[in-house]
Amino acid sequence: MKKQIILNVIYLVGIMVSLKYAIETYRDGSPLITIFCVAVLLTLIYFKLQLYKDVRKNIPQNKDKK
Repeated sequence: MKKQIILNVIYLVGIMVSLKYAIETYRDGSPLITIFCVAVLLTLIYFKLQLYKDVRKNIPQNKDKK
């Protein structure tokens, strides 16, 4: 559980920093670095969603007991 919290924090900080630099480089007019920042951003979002999917898979389902 502690490992998942640490990974969540790392992914969220990485997403925020990547988005910040993507916006800054887009305003400065440097397309190559902007593309790189957007690629990093999408990769972090993908891994964040994979982590969320793994966490949801490990949660026990509540089944109706008769």
